[in-house]
Amino acid sequence: MWKLSSSWPVLGAVVVAAMAAGCHPANPIVGKWQLTQTVMGAQLTVTREFKSDGTESLTNPGGMDAEMHYTVEGNQLREKATSITIGGHTIKIDASSPANAQKEVVETFSVDGDTLKLDNKSTGVSVTQTYTRAPG
Repeated sequence: MWKLSSSWPVLGAVVVAAMAAGCHPANPIVGKWQLTQTVMGAQLTVTREFKSDGTESLTNPGGMDAEMHYTVEGNQLREKATSITIGGHTIKIDASSPANAQKEVVETFSVDGDTLKLDNKSTGVSVTQTYTRAPG
């Protein structure tokens, strides 16, 4: 008969702890989100898609779209635009060029199931937007 030593439970606990330390929670904002608003009697839907590679696309039916890089630090979403398209004309933004130096936008976020709330205070006025996870 084989007898387990008393160190096996300790070794098992160490292995479980090491595995847990190597696991990172999934980025909760990855996916496609939509915000529908009524503006001057017209219903408009803004779509933001956060990809796992740190890129974001914003699609606005008003004719302005943007591509951005983003990072998540705790409940802070940090974004920098890489291109903006207005009326079919795309402007690339080179962050390394002093002429195109850009301000980073920082928003506080929370995710509750299929609801993403973003709070932006960068303009000095707090603006909260509530998105729902897009189907698909």
